[in-house]
This record gives sequence, C-alpha cells and structure tokens, in this order.
Amino acid sequence: MTHTMCRSIGTLRTAMTGPVIGPAEEDYDQARRVWNADIDRRPAMIARCASEDDTAFSGGRSPRFAVFIVAVCPTPDLLAADRAWARSFWEALRPHSLGSGSYVNAMTEFDDDRVRAAYGPAKYQRLAAIKKKYDPQNLFHHNANIHPA
Repeated sequence: MTHTMCRSIGTLRTAMTGPVIGPAEEDYDQARRVWNADIDRRPAMIARCASEDDTAFSGGRSPRFAVFIVAVCPTPDLLAADRAWARSFWEALRPHSLGSGSYVNAMTEFDDDRVRAAYGPAKYQRLAAIKKKYDPQNLFHHNANIHPA
C-alpha cells in the first residue's frame, strides 16, 4: 500500500462515523460478504455508513421503503399520457412521504429544486463547495447537477 493510499484511508477513517474496514482487520471477511454467492470481491477498504453524514445521499439510514415509478409506453404517441400518469401518481404519494426529496440516481428530471431536495440543504452546500474546488467550470453537468458554490 502506498503512502498516499494510507493517508487517504486515514482521512476517510477520520471523516466517517461508521467503521472503515481493511483486509487485515478481523471482521473484514464478514463485512465483504455480498448476499449473492456468485460474487466474491476483496475491496481494498469497506466503509460502513453509520450516520446521515457518512454519505452524500439524504433520507436517513434506517430501513424504509423506496418507490420508483416507471411508465413504459409501447409507442411514442402514448408518452404524454404515461408521463402524466407517473407524475399524478407521484403527487398522490407525496402526502404519505417523509419529505420532498428523492433518491438522486432515480431521478429523470433534474430541476434545481428537486436536486437540492434530494441532498438536503447542508449536504448540497457541502457538495457545492467540493464541486467549486474540483470542477469550478462545471464540466461534469450532464446529470443531477450540483452547481459550484
């Protein structure tokens, strides 16, 4: 392991509230277990999220339900009707949700207010500061874009 990698792992361990487990540690084999016997991976490090701050995603770390609404129309002329159905279904479910956010990787429309809601105000600001440092020209913007702070 290189000095740079050791320093990066140390930084990760300091930043995380959950454990960061390496191959030499006692619980590594249990932590790396994937619930599919066909996959046997040995990652350099395993980070276990223990709090909301350990991940960019918002919405809490406790077990809940996620709903992905997908409308697949067989012909292009039905697209408007299927889109309207998906949106009306979403609006009907909103009063029963914990908040207005979304799982950002499931979003298909990236309106700024929805992207901000997906991360929450504090995380969005933190990610925008990181974006300003590493991508000030906003080169990587063809996604659920976070604008540089």
